[in-house]
Amino acid sequence: MAITTMVGARIHRREDPRLVSGHGRYADDFLRTHAAHLAVVRSPHAHARVRSIDVTEALKAPGVVAVLTAADFKKVLSGNMPVAPAFVAEKKQAPDRFPIAEREVSFQGEPVAVVVADSKYQAADGAELVSVDWEPLPAVMDLEKAMEATGFPLDEDNDAPASRPRPRTSKPKGDDGGPEGGAA
Repeated sequence: MAITTMVGARIHRREDPRLVSGHGRYADDFLRTHAAHLAVVRSPHAHARVRSIDVTEALKAPGVVAVLTAADFKKVLSGNMPVAPAFVAEKKQAPDRFPIAEREVSFQGEPVAVVVADSKYQAADGAELVSVDWEPLPAVMDLEKAMEATGFPLDEDNDAPASRPRPRTSKPKGDDGGPEGGAA
């Protein structure tokens, strides 16, 4: 069928009756024996330092098999994620990102711990019991402020200077031949 005849045409979808009648099967519907479930503890802050993570109460919760933090993952992972969708503008660089934050979070929702349990409900309950002591840090929320010359200091894991040069995003005033120093 040519594309032009498909535009605006009714397309009979065979899966619809099953889905709209409640008979659809989703990944969560498939039960595997001896499967563990995972819940992620995420940062509620856009930018914060992690002072401490207490997992003792979560480990005591029924059904919880393990609670893992960055310290546990550092033993088995060889390095940072090679490509990350994070750019922390006030730090003037794209930082190295470990899959789970250890000392500082750079965006809301960044993982800081994971809870493994016998059921998804027990994992979620265990995640609620993980206690994280946060120190909120200033976060830049608009592009204009992020482009200012002043910046926040880098985290303690990074040795790069806080005022690292960044690429020019627009012409400085006067370079376009206008009245502020260019040709009139």
